[in-house]
Amino acid sequence: MKIAVKWAGFKSPAVCIVAFTSSISSPGPMSAQSEAGEAAPSGVEGWIQSCDAGYRDSSEAWAGSSEIIHLVPNRRQLHAANGNWKDIQWEGAGDEDRQSAQVLGIDSPAAKWGVGLDTSAWDNAGGRHMKGNILQSVTFATDHSDQRLSPHPNLLVMASGSIRSNVSAWVRDDKAGTWSHEIVKSGSAADGGRWMPRDMESDRDQLTGIRRMLPALGNPGIIPGVHDAALPAKIR
Repeated sequence: MKIAVKWAGFKSPAVCIVAFTSSISSPGPMSAQSEAGEAAPSGVEGWIQSCDAGYRDSSEAWAGSSEIIHLVPNRRQLHAANGNWKDIQWEGAGDEDRQSAQVLGIDSPAAKWGVGLDTSAWDNAGGRHMKGNILQSVTFATDHSDQRLSPHPNLLVMASGSIRSNVSAWVRDDKAGTWSHEIVKSGSAADGGRWMPRDMESDRDQLTGIRRMLPALGNPGIIPGVHDAALPAKIR
């Protein structure tokens, strides 16, 4: 997996333009001809290779994967949720040795993508996660009892389904740079069901006024979440 980026000013990371190239085989260096990404749009100048998976970051954490699933700006940083579909460290490995999904991040154009979240740390709690199915920056104006929140808390949320029929969510503490984990739903895939989060939206209930997150979780359906400052993840 490779990422090519054209920055239009890092003060607002949302205005970067990103192109992806992907390879199932182990990634190698890009040639000078393809340095800006193999599919860089014609006529677009300033493309630079930003990430080439298969390296250790500044903390010696392994940054792997075969694909990037989401790119999300949050609090002047850019975050990427990756996946391992058809990656040799997933397809060719036993259950205990598989590479799990990660969230990478950078805070400047010149920075090297670092591993912010490696879901393998929670493998024993909820199984192994092939990809980061959902990555969103969520802002709450009210809490679980419809009390106004000031300032409005902003949370980076990643969700993934495991090969053992669990749906997990991680919420980032931006001050500490750490993540809180919670199993949203667990069960069995014996009947052929799929436990994979596919999308997440938010909605304000017209009767109660409470704003809820609404993740779509495959066979388990939709399980709403609300803001609760008393919990480590701030969502329940």
